[in-house]
Amino acid sequence: MRRVVAGRLVFTLAALLAAAPPVEGQTAYSLANGQTSIQPLHHGFLSVDFAEAKFALTLIESLDLGCSPDGCEPNQLDLSLFASAAARKRQQSVFTKLDFNPGFDIGGRVAYVAQRDGMGHDALYLGVRYTTHERDIITMDIATGINTLGFETQQTLAASVGFNHAFTDATIVGVGFEGRRELSSPEPRLAEEFCTPGTAPTGQRVLVCANRFLAPLSDLWNAHARFDFTLKLATLGRAADAARLGLSTAASMDLIEGAGNPVNFSLGPTVHLAGFSGHAVAAFFVGLVDVFDANGLRPDFGDRFVIQLMVGAPFSVLAGR
Repeated sequence: MRRVVAGRLVFTLAALLAAAPPVEGQTAYSLANGQTSIQPLHHGFLSVDFAEAKFALTLIESLDLGCSPDGCEPNQLDLSLFASAAARKRQQSVFTKLDFNPGFDIGGRVAYVAQRDGMGHDALYLGVRYTTHERDIITMDIATGINTLGFETQQTLAASVGFNHAFTDATIVGVGFEGRRELSSPEPRLAEEFCTPGTAPTGQRVLVCANRFLAPLSDLWNAHARFDFTLKLATLGRAADAARLGLSTAASMDLIEGAGNPVNFSLGPTVHLAGFSGHAVAAFFVGLVDVFDANGLRPDFGDRFVIQLMVGAPFSVLAGR
């Protein structure tokens, strides 16, 4: 039932966004184990993250706050809304099996954007987010020796604050802090392989093994602090608004109740269409989750290595405008 409700919610929002006029916004990446701190500013868009098999929709609406009679670059109030659905939620390692772990995100930000004389702007934002995804679990009854397989739905309620300093439309520094309440969370534990008796198609009794979390799961207070930076590397053409090649990087720290503090990092190139300086239509990132193995749970370097490939398109491009 929860999957059906979540699916209907995402598809309803998708229909509303697709019917909206083209507005401005920037891709809301998920890098370094969290959502980017750079506030969307250019063109509503649809994007796909292949690492998590995630489809995301973002809508941004701007309200000018007025100018003096002498004229100026008007400051503005931006509202961004986003929703995404993933088949492999929070499974980012390139070495992870292609099993399904569905989940979705929905949330938004309100930002005050102050234009500076000449190029660039400053933005202060507040955001909220709700996330849910399934966790495969195993419950062990020591008294009877019976192990029960199942799943629990992890839910995260989060509030964030952030600041952006944009030197130009293409060179932006962002910092952000997000407080989280996680319900039915396994953090900081990792899934382990557990085996239970099963029956093969031939009728033979076998052991069925899969990565699961040991129940019961916990309710935790967590936080996430991050730094993001994006810039232009090269122009792909001669026109003033030509397509360009960019670079984005992110570093973050997760503050987990009763555990160590993992550090995460991502880096990679981005491709931007002409006329869409703030929106990347393609991006390729490599990174590390929990670089220093804060809780001693990931001795294998490969378990922390992340590869992300993302593509996206502004609504106005999809509509042929």
